[in-house]
Parts: sequence; C-alpha cells; structure tokens
Amino acid sequence: MAPRRWGGRPERDPFESFWEPVFRSNESVLLVVANPVVYHPAGRAQGLGEALKPSAESPESDIVPAFNQDVGVGDMMAATEAVEMLGRHQKASRVRLSSTVETMEMQKS
Repeated sequence: MAPRRWGGRPERDPFESFWEPVFRSNESVLLVVANPVVYHPAGRAQGLGEALKPSAESPESDIVPAFNQDVGVGDMMAATEAVEMLGRHQKASRVRLSSTVETMEMQKS
C-alpha cells in the first residue's frame, strides 16, 4: 500500500518521479564521465628515478600532460551504478568520456 498524503492521494516515490521522463523516453541515456588532464613524468624524467625531485630548477619538459588516460574513480563508480540501475529498468545507456562526446550526441540524449 502506498503512503497517502493528507487529502487521500498517494504520494509519488521521489525516485520514480525524478527518473520517470528518462524511463518514458525512447532514447538511450548518455552518461558523460569527466576525464581530467593529469601530468606524468616525461621519458627523460622517468629515467631519473629517485634523482627526480620536483624543484624550482626542474625543467617544465620533465612533466607532460596526459590526455584521455584517466577518469575519477568516484565518477566511474557513479556511472557504473547508473548503468546498472538503468539496466534493471530495461533502459539502454551509453558511457562516454567528456573529451570524446560530440555536441550533437549530447543534444540527442
């Protein structure tokens, strides 16, 4: 039996109210996961091992950006939970890295 509000109408489940438009839609759900730029030692710096201690004298070329290699653990855990929940409701979903998503793909979802 559903809880009732004052006035006799049953209360709507907040979860169902929030997700209802998604469940009703014929479109698949696009989940976009951020992938931040992280920095790694460059090839020369990797060979230095323990001798590499960041300092004011360290050349900038020893540390280089690494694109599209990492995602936040929390973000990926949340995306995994969302994909599982959507699957239980027979709702198709797609997961993409933010750097690889086209604007048109976001507009369709």
